[in-house]
Amino acid sequence: MDYYTDYPLEGTPTQEGQYQPSPEYAQGNDIVMQMLLSYEDVPVDDTQWKLEVFVKRSVSANLIDVYATLNQGLFSESRRGLYTFIIPAATTSSLEPGLYFLTVRGTQKIGTGKMKDVAVDLLSSSFNIVLTASSPYPTIA
Repeated sequence: MDYYTDYPLEGTPTQEGQYQPSPEYAQGNDIVMQMLLSYEDVPVDDTQWKLEVFVKRSVSANLIDVYATLNQGLFSESRRGLYTFIIPAATTSSLEPGLYFLTVRGTQKIGTGKMKDVAVDLLSSSFNIVLTASSPYPTIA
């Protein structure tokens, strides 16, 4: 809730950070996202983690619209912890316009964890697919 006062009202929580709109990508174009992944303030090293990317239309949906693993849609960059996720244009052409949710799940490989090998969501985010004049199937909206 936004209050139009110069001082906080008693009992209302302060707003931390800023609202950031979800990035937009055009249907039928390649989607390229870079992400810096870390766990407990340590960059994620793909030699010690199994990484999976899930993209769904809703977080509660059973259907996974896009699934990627290392070197199959998710690529490690030279900087440790930096990854590039690519959804090819052929795939985005078949996705309906709207909001999508992305989660990067990491599972520590056997014997690499401190106390035990963990499976955690390293990143959760959202993005929009929109129609443009170059969209191949504007009638599916």
